[in-house]
Amino acid sequence: MGRRPTSAVERPTGDGHCGTLICHYLAPGSFGGLEHVVLNLATARLARDLPVSVYAVVDSSASPVVEALRAARVPVEVHVIGPRQYLRERRAFVDHCHLHRPRVVHTHGSHGDMVGLWAARAAGCATVSTVHGFTRGGVKNRVYEWMQRRSLRHADRVVAVSGALRDELVGCGIEEARVRVIRNGWRHRDDHLGREPACAELGVAAAGPRIGWVGRFSSEKGPDVMVHALARLGGVQPSLSFIGDGREVRTTQALAKRLSVSDRITWHGQVGAPWRLFKAFDLFVLSSRTEGTPMVLMEALDAGVPLVCTAVGGVAEVIDDSMAALAPPDDPDALAAAIHAVLNDPEGASRRTERARQVLEGLLNMDRWTDAHDAVYQEAVAASVARNQRRSDRRGTYT
Repeated sequence: MGRRPTSAVERPTGDGHCGTLICHYLAPGSFGGLEHVVLNLATARLARDLPVSVYAVVDSSASPVVEALRAARVPVEVHVIGPRQYLRERRAFVDHCHLHRPRVVHTHGSHGDMVGLWAARAAGCATVSTVHGFTRGGVKNRVYEWMQRRSLRHADRVVAVSGALRDELVGCGIEEARVRVIRNGWRHRDDHLGREPACAELGVAAAGPRIGWVGRFSSEKGPDVMVHALARLGGVQPSLSFIGDGREVRTTQALAKRLSVSDRITWHGQVGAPWRLFKAFDLFVLSSRTEGTPMVLMEALDAGVPLVCTAVGGVAEVIDDSMAALAPPDDPDALAAAIHAVLNDPEGASRRTERARQVLEGLLNMDRWTDAHDAVYQEAVAASVARNQRRSDRRGTYT
């Protein structure tokens, strides 16, 4: 199907795909799971020659996800705006919708739901939101997430990336009939570097056991839990590679220094396409306090790296203890024990890894993941049409 102009009254196609223009709205941070989801959804749709665009709200013109989208030839409009200029941002996006006429606006993250979703409804678009998870955090962040949940009640469809997250959304007042569970999909990668080249690219020694940790440095991802666990490891003394960035990098570095483990940690910062380097690790650790269904988990499974994970959110819906060593969240002693057990039982780790790769084949690959979103888009369009018809009927009643 060729790309073509779309209208606000266009219906879903009958071939199983939603052939209308889908516009993803996000305020991207560092390149994390949410940003990967948007990139994957947009590029998968583009590969099917279906219309898609991305509207990115940023505080500066430099954004890794915008660069990645443009490199993939995804149409992107960047709106640079200062903090808390929400009314201006909303008006700008309403104008964007009137000009480009997306049929569905797909929002991501609390900012997208609180601003983009309302602007899309004002412009007459169908709305879909993907809830990637809640970070909890301090009072300010909890207020934002409360506002986000209130906004989600008005989305035509809400995608939860795990069953646990769906239950939480329904429990906070979002109509169950509007919520769909679509766990994050995965794409098989054939560009993994071997052990030595991966270590060389990271600038670390290939000898000796090495733990990999990839994510955003924020409380919900538990980088501090990882550091505490490293300090509690007796016997074998593995090195640790931290890949990622975020607001808690400095506090995590200070903690490592206080616990006298700084000399065993390498801080790599943000790394492009980190999955290419996973074979540098003898073990991959996910130390999160809360999760949806993390993309990095799929990437580690695909790379065939032994896993130690905290059993939180959608993680426990994807893997069990036959596939990885599981530990309770926010428990450095248990995490250290799980790491120690894996490093001291390579044969058992290899069996779990092979089991994990077999199970991965049964999870949503990119094609089925894209199909699932197409179905949600079509549902959202139908719901939007029905809502607008009811609104029109009410107006007729009072005229």
